[in-house]
Amino acid sequence: MHRPTHPFSLRRFVSRQDGAIAVLSAASIAVAGGLAAFAVDLGSVNLARRKAQQTADLAAMAGAADIGRARDVAGRSIGENGIVAADRVVISTGIYSPDPALARSARFVPAGGTAANAVRVEIDTRTRLYFGRLLGSGPEAPVSVTATAAIARQGAFSVGSRLLQLDGGVLNGLMSALTGSTIALSVMDWRALADARIDLFETLRGVRPTGVDLSAGTYRDVLQARTRTGELARAAAAATGDGRARTALQSLALQTGTGSASARLERLLDLGPYGATPLAETPAASVTVSALDLLMAHAQLANGNRVVDANLGVGLPGIASARLSLAIGERPQGARWLTIGTEGASAHTAQMRLLLDIRLLGGGGPLGGAQVRLPVYLEVAPADARLARVVCGWQRSDLRVVIDARPGVLDAVVGDVTPALMGNFAKPVTPQPAELVRLPLVKVTGQAQAAIRNTTYTPVDFRIEDIERRTPKTVRTTQFTTSLTASLLKDLKLKPEVAGIPLVDVGLVTSAVGNAVSTATPVIDQLVSSVLQTLGVGLGEADVWVLSTRCDGAVLVQ
Repeated sequence: MHRPTHPFSLRRFVSRQDGAIAVLSAASIAVAGGLAAFAVDLGSVNLARRKAQQTADLAAMAGAADIGRARDVAGRSIGENGIVAADRVVISTGIYSPDPALARSARFVPAGGTAANAVRVEIDTRTRLYFGRLLGSGPEAPVSVTATAAIARQGAFSVGSRLLQLDGGVLNGLMSALTGSTIALSVMDWRALADARIDLFETLRGVRPTGVDLSAGTYRDVLQARTRTGELARAAAAATGDGRARTALQSLALQTGTGSASARLERLLDLGPYGATPLAETPAASVTVSALDLLMAHAQLANGNRVVDANLGVGLPGIASARLSLAIGERPQGARWLTIGTEGASAHTAQMRLLLDIRLLGGGGPLGGAQVRLPVYLEVAPADARLARVVCGWQRSDLRVVIDARPGVLDAVVGDVTPALMGNFAKPVTPQPAELVRLPLVKVTGQAQAAIRNTTYTPVDFRIEDIERRTPKTVRTTQFTTSLTASLLKDLKLKPEVAGIPLVDVGLVTSAVGNAVSTATPVIDQLVSSVLQTLGVGLGEADVWVLSTRCDGAVLVQ
């Protein structure tokens, strides 16, 4: 029996090939349309991102160029450069460190005030999506960008190191005591070292600490290694072109030998952004220092808190002998003698205690041939300086650096102090009355005190010619105008005794002691000043040098 044919057969439909191209074309057109819509929206997002990034970059650079008004300047730049409907704008100042050892995200640390050297701008905005609804992503897409710009307004400066008057005996005695060696250089040798200007980075490249391989290291690695004064002198000799200074440095290196105390230079020098620079590279900053300044500062640092004694070979009229006991304390945490940094960086001298045991020649009379002993104890708080401002201009002559400087407080006492008390910087020192004269059956004791005070900072202005000539600027304590010894003598209280019995009438003995000390006052002042200057301390003064400066415009980083 014949079965009638059904008007629709699934098998026949599937097997037929006519019309397939039309179906494929329709599907392809739909896919192509979707891809085109996606490309249009992606292009819109990328265009908006580029525009936002350009706006953020310009704002960050404008803010960094005027970092004191960074938020106002950067905000105005954003309003003028295309994005006025941002959902969120964050403008922050901070400290940017280009240290490659740090992760990119860790190189910018938010900070305000004079320490800031960078500006970060964050912008969140939105852009229109033309086919967003069709693609199921909404009518708008978020866009977020970040830009960071930094400036390099740096200065290298130092405080202290006042080696203007040189005494060969004092310098030999001090350096011998500090290094534990026997130093015998001539005054001409010391003068050559004081006058020699050595390149700091070239000297550091030449330092070869015993047992340490620094061939592939950075400048920071040199600072962290323990270095002896002799090793530093040898490196300085290789870095100077002055023949006389080179000979003096080589002699000093030989005389200190390998047994001198060592210290880490990182406690003395702060290289700022150049610490991470490989030794094979020469940093952009050029810093020159006095060879003698650097070596004396290192010898003091290597000495630590140990109390050293030096018999000063002085030939001053009226003085029979002078012996120095010296203790040098730690610098404040993070403080250095020489600093390379941005505004807000600081440098300090070390706290210092010294006892000058001076023996005056007897003057006859009631004192007979007895010597008058005058123990002068000096306690010097750190003098400090900080980089207040680096002013850049269109011309080199416009460049200016302002340093805020403050002299250290100095307390001077005629009295006796034990070495144990001098070396303990955790406790204040209270000098005891000193025995000034001893004769058969007669003893004269006395005590006096004077102080230098200046607790405020004084701004010191350096022009480009001052920096190039390495001209020191001095801040003096305005509250102290008389000589040190004269001030002490005004407060000197003498107590004569005969066979242990105090005398009611001080009489001729007391008068003779006072006359002997008064006569020697100018010479004692000269000796005290010479010792303090050799140690980098002015009498009620702070000396500041700006060694170099660098002014770069704002640049994008990260």
